[in-house]
Amino acid sequence: MAKLFVVYWLYDETCICIWSDGYVGFTGQSPPERFSQHQRTKGRYRRVPKNFKSRVVFRGSVKQCEAWERTLRPHTFIGWNILAGGSNS
Repeated sequence: MAKLFVVYWLYDETCICIWSDGYVGFTGQSPPERFSQHQRTKGRYRRVPKNFKSRVVFRGSVKQCEAWERTLRPHTFIGWNILAGGSNS
């Protein structure tokens, strides 16, 4: 059986649109584990506020999730994302 990956959106009360606000990423880890990593990140990558909400928006193969992330974050500096979608894989 192929491993399932998830595309997720991190957001807070200031975010209204997944296309332009918050943080979009994908992972093969359990979502709660990945989300806790975002809370511990420090330094220049600390763009996600500590009190964020989360939502899984898609489940699929690694290629499908990379494509979703690239669609939602086609270039750098959208919302809290620093890199374009798929740039970190």
